[in-house]
Amino acid sequence: MFIIWKGNGILLPIFGFLGAVAGSGVYLALAAKNGTYDGGIATRAMLIGVIAGTWVYIGLIGKTKVRLEVDPQTGAQTMRKVSPSLYFFPVKGWAISVTMMCVAAMFFDLEVDKPSLFDEFSGSAASGGGERSFEAAESWIGRLQGDAEDGNSDQARVLARQFSQSVRGFRNAAVEGGSDRSGSEFRTYCYLNQKTCAFLVRVPGLRKFSADAKDLLHTGAWQAAVSVCEYLDTPPEEIGVGVRGIVLYSGVMVGDANRSRPDVLRKEKALHRFFEGDAKRELHRDLESEHAPEPPEPLPPRVVRSLPTEIRTWTAADGRPLEASLTGFTNDDPPKAMFERVDGKAFAIGLAQFSPASRQEIIAYAPKDSARSSTEKKR
Repeated sequence: MFIIWKGNGILLPIFGFLGAVAGSGVYLALAAKNGTYDGGIATRAMLIGVIAGTWVYIGLIGKTKVRLEVDPQTGAQTMRKVSPSLYFFPVKGWAISVTMMCVAAMFFDLEVDKPSLFDEFSGSAASGGGERSFEAAESWIGRLQGDAEDGNSDQARVLARQFSQSVRGFRNAAVEGGSDRSGSEFRTYCYLNQKTCAFLVRVPGLRKFSADAKDLLHTGAWQAAVSVCEYLDTPPEEIGVGVRGIVLYSGVMVGDANRSRPDVLRKEKALHRFFEGDAKRELHRDLESEHAPEPPEPLPPRVVRSLPTEIRTWTAADGRPLEASLTGFTNDDPPKAMFERVDGKAFAIGLAQFSPASRQEIIAYAPKDSARSSTEKKR
């Protein structure tokens, strides 16, 4: 495609692009500092940056200039105005047009395309109910005020609370960094239907986790989802889990409720279908309400498998087998799994050194408080 410009008119879109980057960067920095993110606000910050960059260009180098020219035949001097242009259109006209389009886009995002609160959480939008309900849940997770757990029904709120506690406990016990010192909440939203159940959780400091730590956290989040759904009178047939930081998802897990290993995806769009259905839905509670109902009774705690285990084969990340009994967990940060071989030799190994299957089995024995086993306490 050919770009036709006069003067420095080609710099107009460059300034607009730089303004968009600056606007987005400022908002993301503030979002990271405050621990919240809203896609609508991010879009408006980018559009404001485009407007600012465009008019900075006009003010600095895009002004109309007056040039003194001399007629070579007569020697007479004449004054001629020279204005930069892009595609034969003056840059100031472009700036006005861009400003009007950006303002219209912000108004459209605020008023026209924004579903009502009832539409967001009741799924009654005319079209795209699953996607809109998912976006509403994401927007709620990005907030700072109000409860740390919520859902589309009382039962879903109970599941969200149990899931959040399990993920927090797992993160503190088995993932790098030890106990959570950030003071941020594991904000969780659960959407429960008759045949499906989805969990969205925002993990504080997720961007600082290593790739292995994120994989371990994904395994723990899936196990937590399966565990809390087992207490339902009619467990869902399929479960979806989305783990995200302030902005981006690190993993999306989808699979049958009875599967120990789900499909791990990268696109949160895979969760849209979990947010639609014919389950009983309720209007979202007002986060500022002073008359919020008392929370329902929590589900019974998850039963932890007993230790030590029998002598069995565990598989290392490189495929090597280990014949030993799992006896407990250390208080290291992060903790290590303690083993004892048939010859009586005891040792501790980090969870990251095991294959995903063995790691998942070992995690099933870890207590939430990461306490050492009774065998270790006697030493």
